[in-house]
Amino acid sequence: MNYGSPAPISVEPLMCHPSIPAHFAYPTTLVVIDAAVQDAAVLEMGVGEGATVVRLTADRDGIVQLTGLLKQHPGIRQLHLIAHGAPGCLWLANQAITLETIEHYAAQFRSWSTVQLFLYSCNLAAEPMGRTWLDRLKQLTGAAIAASTQALGNVALGGTWRLDTVLGQVDPAVGFKAEAIATYPALLNNDYFILANGGFSQDWSNMTLITGNNDWSTVPSIEGYRGDNLTATPGTNPQTVLIPGSSPLNVEANATNPNTLSLGGVAEFELTNPTVALQGSTTADAPFC
Repeated sequence: MNYGSPAPISVEPLMCHPSIPAHFAYPTTLVVIDAAVQDAAVLEMGVGEGATVVRLTADRDGIVQLTGLLKQHPGIRQLHLIAHGAPGCLWLANQAITLETIEHYAAQFRSWSTVQLFLYSCNLAAEPMGRTWLDRLKQLTGAAIAASTQALGNVALGGTWRLDTVLGQVDPAVGFKAEAIATYPALLNNDYFILANGGFSQDWSNMTLITGNNDWSTVPSIEGYRGDNLTATPGTNPQTVLIPGSSPLNVEANATNPNTLSLGGVAEFELTNPTVALQGSTTADAPFC
């Protein structure tokens, strides 16, 4: 396989209106943004005209969702997938698509009719593992593929928007508005924190981090759930690791009265006086961040 030829693909800014006309019923370009992508609205609103944008949900299998979308739109020529990644690992809907798990979806991949895949995921094509992963995906889908060996996203954080690994012949990539590229604040990797950079923290001044009971999905610092007898395989998203047979750790959103709490877990308070005393528990597991 010849990597790096033809030339790398760059996301060129397009100064055009990002909205999709109501009559555009048969799109040829589909942009799919994974549920875990931070500040996805910046990218969603920055996609160039002529593309249909879809957000995956975290509660359903990501490949199943993508397969359903492509069946609904059989005329899709380009699929642009924006998701977190690592060498040889694509994260979709809280699942890691690795060299091992990719075989579980062989039938779905073979059903894809799209001609070109643009994978915006950090370091996906890096290292021998990444290259082998791309080879296998190309075999299964039959599509030309563009991906990156580098970090993708915010330039100040070391990111780029170039897809420097190309398998097959691809057309120029769909453009994002210049503002979207310039203002996107994150990287598309699955490194929650780099301890050496002092990133192991969470700013809780944002009152919208927890908006619903038992939903931690919008709190980026929550890496997993602590409890007894936890097991996981390498590459597992720690946000999905729970006590066997359990549901996600309780969190009560927008609590106002600590005296009414009856379940073990965590409560988010929105109070004028932020001083709250709670009775402890010796049995409740807690998330770690």
